[in-house]
Amino acid sequence: MHVKTDGLAGWRTLDWRHVYFDGVYVDITAFSDPVTLMSASSNVELHEMRMDGDMMQMRHADELFIEAGETYTMRPGGGFHLMLLCGGKIN
Repeated sequence: MHVKTDGLAGWRTLDWRHVYFDGVYVDITAFSDPVTLMSASSNVELHEMRMDGDMMQMRHADELFIEAGETYTMRPGGGFHLMLLCGGKIN
């Protein structure tokens, strides 16, 4: 199985409790075989964002399937991203 990642981009935000979260967008290319991103480790979650009327909804996703020969591009504004749950309080 050959997989390539590229195009890393990210952001940092504070939530109402002053705990910071980082989001990461990346391009994932599956070459000879299809791949399914099923999890991430070390306080990283796969999230999906989609519009529900005029409200953007973000939810934990169980998997992201990529066909052989295809590239999935993670970008702001909808679709999938990786959420780094840093969990540290900023004082």
